[in-house]
Parts: sequence; C-alpha cells; structure tokens
Amino acid sequence: MAEEARLSAVPLHTGCVVKFVEGNVEERIRFFDLGFSPSSVIVPLYKGVYGGTTAFLVKGTLIALRKEEADKILINQILREDENER
Repeated sequence: MAEEARLSAVPLHTGCVVKFVEGNVEERIRFFDLGFSPSSVIVPLYKGVYGGTTAFLVKGTLIALRKEEADKILINQILREDENER
C-alpha cells in the first residue's frame, strides 16, 4: 500500500505498519505507551457488536480502541499474511 490509510479502515486479520499518530501531545504519548508507535506492526482481530470498537494485536497484547481513536493512527503498509508475525 503506497497511500496512507486510517487504522480503522484496515480489514480484520490484516497486519499493517503504523506511519504516524495524530492528536495532541497527551494523546500521542498514550498511544505510544500502548505500543501504537511508528513502525509498529498492528493486526485488527475483533470488532465490537455495534462496530464502535476494535481489538488490535499490538506487540503481543490485545488492545481495544474506539473508532475515533483508531482514526488518529495512520498506516502506510499492509502486510502479507506471512509477515503479520513480525
């Protein structure tokens, strides 16, 4: 994938690489502390019943984000299935 996309738009079970995190300083620090930092590999695994939240695999930990939060994370690469385990 050459263009940027929002983390919230990535299909389930498809790995991606974080390019940039938007938001104010406190929000960005919180995302970085959770593992959503540039070059991190993220895999969306589960969607909430009403679609408002998604659980992401981040550095071996499952973390749920609201859609509004996932919209602040830009990705620039979708990984092939065999690269998801990085």
